[in-house]
Amino acid sequence: MKSKQLLLPFLFFLISFPVQSYHMSIFPRYENSEGEKRAVASLLEVLRSYGTDPKLLMQEEGPVVSQSVSISVHIQGNEPRLGTVIFLVPLNHPYRATQEQDYSAGIEAGLAIVKEAASKPGAKSVEVLFLGGEFPPPDLLSDQLFLRSAEGIEPGPDGKGFLPAGSLTFLETFYPEVPVMFVYLSFPTPPATLAVIPAGSGKPSPSWLYAKIKKALDDSASSWYFAEAQTRLNRLDLQDGPSPIDPYLQAGYPAIEIRGKGTGRWEEGKIALFLRSLIGKEPIPSYQDNHYLILGNRHKSLIISERNYLLFLLVVFAGILTYPFIAVGRFKKYLKTLLRHVWSIPLLVAALFVFLLFSTLLLGVAGIVRDNDQLWRVHPSAFLWFKISIASLLFFLNQRLFGRLPFSRRGSFYSASALFFLLADIIIISFFDIGLTSFIISTFVCVFFFTIVRHRMLKLCFLLLSLFPMIWGLYGIFTLPAYRAVRFLLLSPLLGNLIMAVHLLPYLLMTIRIRYLFHHPSPKITKAITIGLELVAMSSAVASGIYILKASPLPNNSKLPLNIEQDILPNEERADFIFTSPIPIPAFQIDGHTIEGTEGVITQSVETFPLAVEIESEPFLSRKSYSIDMKGEGPAATLTAVIRSKEPFTVLDASRQWSMAADRKSVRFLIENFPSLPFTLDVTLPRNFAGTLELELYYPEPRLPLPDFDRNGFDVHASSILRQSVPLK
Repeated sequence: MKSKQLLLPFLFFLISFPVQSYHMSIFPRYENSEGEKRAVASLLEVLRSYGTDPKLLMQEEGPVVSQSVSISVHIQGNEPRLGTVIFLVPLNHPYRATQEQDYSAGIEAGLAIVKEAASKPGAKSVEVLFLGGEFPPPDLLSDQLFLRSAEGIEPGPDGKGFLPAGSLTFLETFYPEVPVMFVYLSFPTPPATLAVIPAGSGKPSPSWLYAKIKKALDDSASSWYFAEAQTRLNRLDLQDGPSPIDPYLQAGYPAIEIRGKGTGRWEEGKIALFLRSLIGKEPIPSYQDNHYLILGNRHKSLIISERNYLLFLLVVFAGILTYPFIAVGRFKKYLKTLLRHVWSIPLLVAALFVFLLFSTLLLGVAGIVRDNDQLWRVHPSAFLWFKISIASLLFFLNQRLFGRLPFSRRGSFYSASALFFLLADIIIISFFDIGLTSFIISTFVCVFFFTIVRHRMLKLCFLLLSLFPMIWGLYGIFTLPAYRAVRFLLLSPLLGNLIMAVHLLPYLLMTIRIRYLFHHPSPKITKAITIGLELVAMSSAVASGIYILKASPLPNNSKLPLNIEQDILPNEERADFIFTSPIPIPAFQIDGHTIEGTEGVITQSVETFPLAVEIESEPFLSRKSYSIDMKGEGPAATLTAVIRSKEPFTVLDASRQWSMAADRKSVRFLIENFPSLPFTLDVTLPRNFAGTLELELYYPEPRLPLPDFDRNGFDVHASSILRQSVPLK
């Protein structure tokens, strides 16, 4: 009766409006919420009305503890041996999602796929998974306003980071007898266009899978594009947070992500044509082709296999190797100069590395001066421009010092060094992923022509052309924005600066070559040209430095972020209100206290707490059973329960899975996200056990009243952490 009462308003809504309007019906649906339970009940009824037999996948005993459930719908194809196309749709949404960005557009697409496949089965089978527990719960770091979606996912207790419960529970018992392919639909809103991302964290999708998706989207006349920058970051494992297709790629299955962009509508007719193209009579390949290259712009792309790309490289190198036979004299001169001074190349790399390291330190100083170590997130391009300008300026200035050392004074050495350096770079990167050499190959060709042409203006043109691939790649990273990759390039003192030195040095070497070419008979004019080049770098550094020191610390049209963490301590009968902001807070008064700067603390006495803990114990023979009841208000995003003792002990039994520390002096219980309160934990320990139960609950909303203050101009976010210790005897 209760399920029918839940279903009636949903069915009325579904009849009154098209499927595409379902995203406004049930919200919120975060993990283990009442909205999630209503959505599951409603989806089961709708799926059954399509003539399918949906199955529930419980996750309580899976590889990840979760109270969420997943729904699996399988539609048999006419020729099932050809394989199964599996669509993956998140059932929940991030806790902080708005109603307009609640990921139910993916559910709508999943329902449309089930409806179409059930009414007109294709050659291949279709399976749609509505996955619960796919999003991490909010925590203290990622939930802060200014840092949200910037640091990615912090590693969990097992060192692997957040583990998506729905995907891992499904894969634990998934043993397909036919070839399969996974398509993950990530639609925060009804999409205006679709971004195809054929890569997870460090693992690319097979080329044939991208080709199939490309063809299906073209056949359905859907608006889509190849997400080049995001794909490249994923392949380098520099993206912000894990990819939703990681579990499938790591398990060895072909998987690809389609991410919705903008707000619009992916019509049911186009979804039907997209599905028809995928479930045709062409079988799903059983091989993995992960070494390939995708060339083109956002809307037109060309897939080049590893074999064809290798042939292309051989043709390029063969063409270049014909040069020594055409211009024997010049080649001998270049080779002789390079071999004579090859020892200087490592020194040039080391010098540039030191200059980049110094510029990184200056960026840190800028953060100290502005009292804002997060300013690079708001103005990443200015920080990059400043860093490159400072390093280039120091490199050019030190050419005067190098002039007194036995470095080559022939311009041909610097052209040959740039070419040699890029060739070594291509060879080294090819051993890891040949697809990552595409940018360097185009630069290498430009540098080769820069080396062989004699006309100064032509050399200058090829120098400018060689810059384009690097600028295009950086533009894609800095405009996403990809905070993890940007931080790596700007602030990584060792590896980041070493990689920047390796890729920046060829351009500086070519610039030195240009300077030698514009040599004037008059020493004064030659010196003026040299000083002019240094002044350009200096002006660029000064302009970008002034901008960094004067620029607004906030994005456009945003308020000052103010995070209020309520640190609730029942054992001490107090709560600390911790005010933090990445930007200095103008002084203001709260209850007689002055808050200013980037952090302030107010302590208040508390009598009533949001959690009550009751413990009952019952001894029996050599053991003692504890029943720990936790009652209070919710939702708590996470509940951490740890039992500690000064002596090693053994857990004889428990109502929850547990993880014992290596020294056997503490045990951590594995509890689902958003646990329902009241919550009971039963545990059996040795009768002579003496220790404490340590509880920590993170509430994404404040549990205590906030003090009154003028919030005008502030973007306030408040959360609570409750820490309590209870003796166990």
